Amino acid sequence: MKRSEWDEFLDGFYIVDCAVRKNDIAYVLAVSEKEDDDGNTAWHIISWAPHLFGTDKYLGRYGVHNLRSIARIAVEFTPEERYILCDTWEYCRVGKKGRVEQPGLMEQMRTIGDHVYLLNSFSLSKRNGHTNEWKAVPLHPAILEDYNDETTKKRRYLLIDFDAFSTNEFYLLDWKGKVFYQENNEWHLVDLTAMGYPELLTDGICCGPDGWVYIFGKDENGGKIFQGKGDRWKVIWEVSFEIYHIDMVAYQDHVIITNNFLFSKIKDGVVEHIEGAPFSGKFVSVRGNLLMIADSDEAAIFDGKEWKMIISPHFDEEGNYHRPRLSFSQDEVALLDQVDYALSEEGQEALAETKMLIDSMDEESLNDLRKNMYEAVKKHKNKG
Repeated sequence: MKRSEWDEFLDGFYIVDCAVRKNDIAYVLAVSEKEDDDGNTAWHIISWAPHLFGTDKYLGRYGVHNLRSIARIAVEFTPEERYILCDTWEYCRVGKKGRVEQPGLMEQMRTIGDHVYLLNSFSLSKRNGHTNEWKAVPLHPAILEDYNDETTKKRRYLLIDFDAFSTNEFYLLDWKGKVFYQENNEWHLVDLTAMGYPELLTDGICCGPDGWVYIFGKDENGGKIFQGKGDRWKVIWEVSFEIYHIDMVAYQDHVIITNNFLFSKIKDGVVEHIEGAPFSGKFVSVRGNLLMIADSDEAAIFDGKEWKMIISPHFDEEGNYHRPRLSFSQDEVALLDQVDYALSEEGQEALAETKMLIDSMDEESLNDLRKNMYEAVKKHKNKG
């Protein structure tokens, strides 16, 4: 791409999703960093298709306004290849065809095989590209019974994510550790909280190429990844700190896991860092042997052999990409020094002592501490 295209289409925007269609066509969805004078928020669907636009242009743009967060973009491959954009309310756009009806409030949208599926909190629908209609997939009867129970003020099940090994082997994930799955054309339910994680919250699922299902969850003890299938599950990875969210997708012989700070893979039940990627993309899309990643301002495609940067503010006007040099401000250097100290034996002892001190404080003392910390930060900012 050219730097002028970045300035025209993406300056003042940040990327919130991506979708790869083929090795020379891909999409990113970007939202404006601020509202306009009328209170509207602009969204851009950016198409990267250099062979369609010619040698002097790499990107195309379609603009919409006031989508409900978080909107998502996917690719439909039959009867023709085109992007599908849905938000969490009622907006749905199908490529050049324009707006179509959307079934309910979107929680997740994925391409399974050649078709796009949309999940809301109590149903799963498959899109028919010929008729532009959505057809509900029959689910576990407990989900529909829960939704139709007018005596219940609070729903027992709220679906949050889904994936599938095939069109008759779906796995649906509830936000509180419930897993609905198909086996021998029948629906079953398993509860991960019954494994000794009563406070478990879940929000990411992937049917891996190794035949196992992977689920991300978190509780008061930190983040964790479950591996299993049917009613057999175990935890294969844990961290002691809170992780807000992880996206997962099957690619080649492993599962990609990614968020703001993590870009790793699961292979043979082991989580390991992915080497060679140009950046740690928090958004990911797969089609065949193509892997696309994106973060807030860049996107790249891996074809199984090498990475290709396709969108970045670091392209020049001749279309050459210049990797930015790593540099740190004085504050960042000071922070790294503090991290280095915190990881040392002396730092660990000091941290434990501080935690014990805080745990022993009453509410009034804690409020005084918070006030003093706030005033110190405020004074430092004003000084800067």
